[in-house]
Amino acid sequence: MSSVKRDIVNELHKPARINFTRRKVIIRGLDDLFQADLVEMIPYAKYNKGYRYILVVIDTFSKYVWALPLGGKSGQEVTDAMKEILNTNNRIPKNLQTDMVTFSTLPKFHIGDHVRICKHRSVFDKGYTPNWSNEIFTISKIKYTNPVTYLLSDAKSQDIRGCFYTEELQKVKHPDVYLVEKILKKKGNQIFGIGLLQLRNLLIGDNTVISLRGAKLWSRQTLIEPWCQIG
Repeated sequence: MSSVKRDIVNELHKPARINFTRRKVIIRGLDDLFQADLVEMIPYAKYNKGYRYILVVIDTFSKYVWALPLGGKSGQEVTDAMKEILNTNNRIPKNLQTDMVTFSTLPKFHIGDHVRICKHRSVFDKGYTPNWSNEIFTISKIKYTNPVTYLLSDAKSQDIRGCFYTEELQKVKHPDVYLVEKILKKKGNQIFGIGLLQLRNLLIGDNTVISLRGAKLWSRQTLIEPWCQIG
């Protein structure tokens, strides 16, 4: 078995974690937790009397929202705006959550990294089936939540719904090597296969080039089943 095959087999069958820290918000009632953040409106400042930011505060229990325009985002300006919101409405939260910009935990992955997604199995699933997806995804955005989560896109640059935790992702060592489900037929230098990134009846011939996520899939005179290399 080649080193590339061995690496991919290890990726697909790597043990997947089920128990790990997830995002949670515990709310005990009205005015228990306020969340605040600044909305950047710099491109529209000339249409809004020079206001470049909007301070948005929400009561996470009632979903009541306050919004106050700001010309800048200095500490004093934000403090004065927050004081105005609290004094005007006479509602003081027990807890206030804000985006502190700096984060103690740096993300393990970066935008553009190629990853596999963990597949959770039940107790009745076969032990020899892979723990991770055959399909390879790309990290399109990092959300600095607690803990950090990621947004993904597929090979067609289509966004995948939902966010994924670090423990649910595994970085791919060989992002340009894909698993072919089955070789249907060989004829000379041509190979008919299925199962490559949901593309069916894939024809690989001497003059056939298929663009895939910026790379090109060329025909190979010799292919090691069931793997197909992109170069």
